[in-house]
Amino acid sequence: ILARLVDNESNGKIFATGENVNIILSGSTGKKRSAISHEKGPGPVRDLRCLTHPYVTVNNRLRTMASAIPAEVTNRPNVAMTWNPPDSDDVEGYYYSFNHDAAHMMNEFNTVEKPPVRTRKITSRDLEGDDVSYYFHVAAVDKFGRVGDTTSIAFRIDTQAPTNVNVSMPTDTLTRDINLSLGASGAAEMYISNVSYSSGGNWERLKTKKQWQLSGESGSKKIFVAYRDRAKNMAETLGHTILNVGANEHTITIKANAYGSVTPTQIVVTEKNSPTIKITPNEGYEVSRMTLDDRAILYAGSGYIFSPVTEDHILSITFGPIEHMVYISSSENGIVIPAGPVAVEHDHSLSLEFEADSGFALSHLTVDGTPHEITGQTFQLEHIQHDIHLTAHFKPAFIISSTAGSHGNVEPKIASVFDGKSQSFTFVPSSGYGLSKLWIDDIETPIQGNRYTFYNVQGNHTLYINQWKTIMARMHLDLLPVMVF
Repeated sequence: ILARLVDNESNGKIFATGENVNIILSGSTGKKRSAISHEKGPGPVRDLRCLTHPYVTVNNRLRTMASAIPAEVTNRPNVAMTWNPPDSDDVEGYYYSFNHDAAHMMNEFNTVEKPPVRTRKITSRDLEGDDVSYYFHVAAVDKFGRVGDTTSIAFRIDTQAPTNVNVSMPTDTLTRDINLSLGASGAAEMYISNVSYSSGGNWERLKTKKQWQLSGESGSKKIFVAYRDRAKNMAETLGHTILNVGANEHTITIKANAYGSVTPTQIVVTEKNSPTIKITPNEGYEVSRMTLDDRAILYAGSGYIFSPVTEDHILSITFGPIEHMVYISSSENGIVIPAGPVAVEHDHSLSLEFEADSGFALSHLTVDGTPHEITGQTFQLEHIQHDIHLTAHFKPAFIISSTAGSHGNVEPKIASVFDGKSQSFTFVPSSGYGLSKLWIDDIETPIQGNRYTFYNVQGNHTLYINQWKTIMARMHLDLLPVMVF
């Protein structure tokens, strides 16, 4: 590319050039041509970032795209930037700029009147705007005055509070419940209180209409309303009305113990109103008692709706553990301990014991109509979730009793055996003893191991061990001849 030198700045133009520039000199002495080598300046700075605000890095090819604008906006006016130097050894300093131009590029012409800085951390002066995009641009410059590539990031600033704030309401009212009309340009949230701008209310999404309840006695009332935008800039306004309440208002107070919750706990209603109370027991609990003005009332299981109110009321709610009934019965010739019915708390368990009459034994159980075979004389109902009906069934049985004498035991001591069934007994000798003699129904019986089984039982039997033999440990010493030299 050829570039022609001119004798004043107003006649000059800026052209894009390559690495080499051919300059044609002109003047009164005739034309002279000279070639001047122009090399690139330093590379772009690295790791440009904002320390105080959300930001996005601006891609050089997409500087005019909407994606170069961050979604989050803040109201902090001072913005701090930092970066790392480029991969160059001859950096003399840096040119930077805060502006609204996404396409801004540093060059030798727009940096002439601004000296470079040597620091790599910059904090802006107070930036202002109403949800506007700002850009920070920075480029390195070397000792020859050559300006490197520009690196940019974008951020958003909103220092302007919502405008046109207003709240309107009736100038006077006979009831505490009034309708508010609200509005504010640029606001996203609102805060309403009967007390102040900082207490007695909650921030919520902006609405143009809201029902509000006044507090306190009759007289002049203030309603404090605040608005804020997405950057948390806030604007306030104050509403006034006159409350004239009298005999047409009634207070309802709701009380409850610690095992559940009620909403609301107090409410002021107008004459003939029928408010609804939300009742929520804790897990595993239920409403066990409810009274209205000390008179017991029925809880229907879905809150409570007052009849048209004509006077003040106190609603008291008692939450108690959910209980289930276990209805226990038995056939003849045996009992169950405990005897039913028994109340059991929700998800708890219940242990049962069975005692059969002489000549009888527990055959099986039925639990809610389903048979259950059991062994032993106890049974446990686990994690009870509903009412249960349990019946124990006893039937005739033969008795086999055992006697062990000293130096050992027999298990079991006594057994009830149904007709045709079998029953085994186990012998447990004391340490150092073994079984010597065994009698079945007073008849000596051969011993085979430490167990005896009655098969196909048809009557009562006895098992008796009257001798345990001692087991002696013997040590044999073999004598060997000894030769003496």
